[in-house]
This record gives sequence, C-alpha cells and structure tokens, in this order.
Amino acid sequence: MPHLGGDWTLTGELGLVSDRNFLEQYFELEWDTFKDESTDLDLKRLVANSSYEITGEVRPNGFVTDTQWLPRGDHFLFGQPLLFDRLSWHEHTSVGYAQMLVASQPTDPAQTAVISRLLFGTVNSLTEWYRPDGGLSADALADALVATTFDGLRTR
Repeated sequence: MPHLGGDWTLTGELGLVSDRNFLEQYFELEWDTFKDESTDLDLKRLVANSSYEITGEVRPNGFVTDTQWLPRGDHFLFGQPLLFDRLSWHEHTSVGYAQMLVASQPTDPAQTAVISRLLFGTVNSLTEWYRPDGGLSADALADALVATTFDGLRTR
C-alpha cells in the first residue's frame, strides 16, 4: 500500500479466476465465505474523521456476473458531533458510472460440472422423499424431472 504523500494511499488488486467452476470446486470455503475476486485500483485520502476515495473496477472474467465501476467516487464522514456531542452524524456519499455485465453461457461441456452435480444431487435425493404408493407415479415424476431439467437449462 504505497503512501503518495498528503494522506493519499493507492491500492490495487488483481483478481483472475481460471474458469467458471475453479474456486467452487477446489476451494469451496473460499468461494462460500471470502470476498469476491476483483480487479481494481483505489486512491484514498483520510483526513480527520472523513475519507475521500476514487475507485475503478473492471471485470476480466466474462463468465462472472459483476458490476464494473469506471470510475466511482465515495466520501465517508464518521462520528461528526452534533448538538454539543449529544448526537453523532455518519454519512456516505457515492457517485459513479456502473456497468452491469451479465455472465456468458458455458460453451465448453467441461464447464458444466456444477449443472451435473445439481442433477446428480436431485436424482440422488429422490430416495429420501419419493413414495411409490403416494399420489405421484414414477412416470409422472420422471416426466417432471426431465421437463424441469431441460426447459430450465435451455438457452433462450
């Protein structure tokens, strides 16, 4: 974190993921609990109880739905006393240009591992809740499973 003088700090982060399923398959704890991978540059100035920040964030991975910020400016004010220190005022002001980028569809069958795991889990759990003597026949269950699977995964 280089300090540029005058209370300015410049930070950068490069977040690249090799494929759409890499983190989820091999580092599941990180996928579920850590912050998302991001590629950004951040210029920040701290003065007393306020902070000024200019951020630029891009998305290098086309297979992740994300928001690009080109640029974004933020101002934070923490604990500004009001009414003879009886109240504290906190504020955050933000202005920027945001561009929502939607993930691309998988084109490589090898990238559909998540879908296959979901289907396997669905079929595997049928033994826990399906009762042949219940109101749903095996043929009706199979038809519902096939229709939901293929209609839900079809590109429109």
